[in-house]
Amino acid sequence: MKAIYSSLAMAALAFAACDDDSFNDWSVPQANPDSTEDQRVAVTFAAKAAPAVDFANLDEDVDTLVTVFAPELTSKGADADTVEYAVILGNTEDEVTATPEGQVRTADLRAAIERDFGKAPTERTVSATIVAYSHFGSVVSRHTADLNIVATLSAPVIEKEYYLYGTAQGWSKVDKSLKFTRADESVNIYDDPIFTLTITASVDTADKRIDEWFKIAPLSAFTADDFDAACLGSTTDGDKSLKVNLVNKDAKAMCQPATDGALRYRFTLDMMNYTLTVEPISFTEWIYVPGNGQNNWKPETAPALHSPAMDGVYKGFAYLDGEFKFTKERNWNAEYNKTNFAEFPENFAGAAAADNSNIACSKAGVYFLEIDVANGVFKATLIEGFGLIGPAQAGGWDADTDMTFDVAKCTYSWTGDLNAGEIKIRANDAWDISLGNSFDDLSYTGGNMMIEEAGNYTITFSPLITSGTKITAKVTKN
Repeated sequence: MKAIYSSLAMAALAFAACDDDSFNDWSVPQANPDSTEDQRVAVTFAAKAAPAVDFANLDEDVDTLVTVFAPELTSKGADADTVEYAVILGNTEDEVTATPEGQVRTADLRAAIERDFGKAPTERTVSATIVAYSHFGSVVSRHTADLNIVATLSAPVIEKEYYLYGTAQGWSKVDKSLKFTRADESVNIYDDPIFTLTITASVDTADKRIDEWFKIAPLSAFTADDFDAACLGSTTDGDKSLKVNLVNKDAKAMCQPATDGALRYRFTLDMMNYTLTVEPISFTEWIYVPGNGQNNWKPETAPALHSPAMDGVYKGFAYLDGEFKFTKERNWNAEYNKTNFAEFPENFAGAAAADNSNIACSKAGVYFLEIDVANGVFKATLIEGFGLIGPAQAGGWDADTDMTFDVAKCTYSWTGDLNAGEIKIRANDAWDISLGNSFDDLSYTGGNMMIEEAGNYTITFSPLITSGTKITAKVTKN
């Protein structure tokens, strides 16, 4: 098939794009008037659309061709030395190569459909301009004809819902608690066929890790006559691969052994390609900062740092004064200490004594910590103060209203008049560290919050998470 293209003079495709931007019914052949450069030879060009294209019937290798039009070029006075064809597909001005038989690469047609319509296997009508370049000696003239190409992409069956079926939910054929989700459920499922689910690794009654066995259950399995037969899995029983090509016939259960040390598993389903990727996660979602600060070396009430992606990167606030460590749980069973970090930021260092694994902070205060335990990276920003910013306070978006710090309670507070309007909390009179979203759930770089009614207010919050999972602020109208 590749030889077809070797005869095409690609330089001709650099000529101007379609002169006529209108598109008409595909069943009516269209023709342009003779080119002015070619008055000595009368040229007539038209093109008819080929039958509808169904990608399910095609071999979509890169050089596979599909017929999309039938050219009709005639000349009076002399035959063209050569004629070359191109097609402008859909919402673009770019030309793609076509053969004299009216064929284009399936990859080009698919790309045009996906660009303009998405990947859904729905019948599409693609507007097209067929371009013919006729060569009469040194004269090259360009002729165009407009038509519509009707085509339907092929795609695997993708259901709207998938569930994990296995050890984690007791191999229950009715339990749909472990549901995969998509990033944006409003997006067409063929344009975003990626489903994800993160679970806690299974343990036995003695809280000891056990092997994680599983299949994937589509929604239809729960009403199928044979639940197991309707599930997706591997061709190999007990497949321990981290990436599996899924099958829906005689599917076997997959397994992640307890010996992999995972605390959690993140599953990613790519249903366009029918693959499952398993990511064992050995990092906890939270770590804690016991030390000489206000919590007095008690992990149970130590400030918490969060890793939403559970990738070993943790962020959060802590009041530090002297030595401290990080623990993986609210106990001393496992920790990160000075040996886990290659270097430390300003005001920080490993404790001086060779046998002391604590981390030392030379300047007391509230810090915003960014801890990457996977790569041994330690970042810390001293909080000089928090302030209110936004139209609800006197300075608008240009100047903060400073809050007062209570070191004993590790809280920031302010009382005064506020307007109805937007407001946020930020640190150090800068946007590097800001809190927003809602007063009931303050998050880093969260959106603007609202003061609904003007009045005199007291706002108090602590950036430390010593219990629960959220930073919250108390807003009281006086």
